[in-house]
Amino acid sequence: SSGINAEYGDDRQLDFQTTPPGLLVLHCISYYVQKHKAKHREIILEQLRWEADRRFPFVRASVAVTEILYQYLKIGKDYIGVEIEFLPVAFSHDNVLYELFAIAAQLFNTTWHEMHAKTSDFKKVVDVCV
Repeated sequence: SSGINAEYGDDRQLDFQTTPPGLLVLHCISYYVQKHKAKHREIILEQLRWEADRRFPFVRASVAVTEILYQYLKIGKDYIGVEIEFLPVAFSHDNVLYELFAIAAQLFNTTWHEMHAKTSDFKKVVDVCV
């Protein structure tokens, strides 16, 4: 079993068919694994110490984090009012979304362990992180 715990078990592609965020999740995960190697390795190695139902579901959490960022940052939507000034500036810099994802994924992992969460507690952890 993988240390990243996909939501749909062996059929991992189903994890990325939710729209939004769809394949954006893969881009975020790829960036995180490449640019935050030490933290990602730490998360994976940490999983080996936990029972299966207490392991941090990295892929499932990545989908949730990306969906939250997608909604809050209004990615792919028309911008009106104040948002028109903020979001284009944020996205005019390289990797802002991916760095926000990295921070949020690490926060999710920390919250997961502080709550002594089990896989059945996933929604509770998402609610705390939002």
